[in-house]
Amino acid sequence: MSRHREIDDAHIIIGLRVKSVERGRRTGAPGPVPISSGWYDLHRDRNNHPPAETVMRRFGSWSKSCAAAGIPVRDLPNAGRPQRWSDEEMLAVIAEFFGNPRRKELSFQAYSAWAKLRKARPSGPAVIKRFGSWNRAKELAGAI
Repeated sequence: MSRHREIDDAHIIIGLRVKSVERGRRTGAPGPVPISSGWYDLHRDRNNHPPAETVMRRFGSWSKSCAAAGIPVRDLPNAGRPQRWSDEEMLAVIAEFFGNPRRKELSFQAYSAWAKLRKARPSGPAVIKRFGSWNRAKELAGAI
């Protein structure tokens, strides 16, 4: 993780643009296309590009990261999720996620996928934006 702090913004921007163009080619669209943080995490070069959580922390949000890279930003559907959550509500949802003893994967990516499949759950990026990092959110929720 500390290795990703050494990567400069220009390197991150190039990585985002490459993945955006790559996705465009897969879908038949010319030029850069919108990409989600989840898609980026699944397809990034893990040896050379930091995870979406790091990118969002560096630029302030996923939308700001994409805008800095010249990637079109689109509003993703919220699937009925409220736009505003109190800190306590967000932390309760994170605690709910960690409370399932059968859950084996407890990463930011796993939480994001879990929240996306349910209504009325804050998205992974919203959690990062609020608390600054996934580890900090887990700590405040009493999950670590």
